[in-house]
Amino acid sequence: MFVSGEIKDQFCPIPDYWDDRVSQKEIERWKGNADTLVNYVPSVKKEAIENYLVRWDLDKEEKAYDDDEFTNCDWQLVDFMRKLSLPYPIDENENVKGQTYKLWTKDIPLVPEKTPLANSGKTTEQIKKPWWKMW
Repeated sequence: MFVSGEIKDQFCPIPDYWDDRVSQKEIERWKGNADTLVNYVPSVKKEAIENYLVRWDLDKEEKAYDDDEFTNCDWQLVDFMRKLSLPYPIDENENVKGQTYKLWTKDIPLVPEKTPLANSGKTTEQIKKPWWKMW
C-alpha cells in the first residue's frame, strides 16, 4: 500500500514461494498489518479484513471468512477487494472497467525473416511482438 508514493504496508501470503532462502526479516516485512490498512481506509473494519493478512498453508484450502466465495488456493484476493469496496476491474463480458492506458512500443522480430515455421515447411515475413512481452 502506497500513500503519496511512500510504502505504508505490504503483504504477501507466501513470501518464500519462489525462493525458500528468503530471510526472516524479509518475511516479516511482507506480513501486512490490518491496523495500518484501516487507518487509511476508515470505512473498513479490522475484523472484516484481518483474516486475509495471514500466511497461507497451501496444504489446507480454506476461506478467510464464512461469507467469502473463494479460498486461499483460489481467488481470495477478489473477496478481499470486495471487503475494501474495490470493484473488480473486468465485467462479466470481459470488458475492462474504468480508465485504461496503452503503452506503444516498437515491435521486434519474434523469428528471423524467411525462417521456416516449425513443422510447416512454410516461411514467414516477420512475426512481431512488443519488446516487453516475454511470452
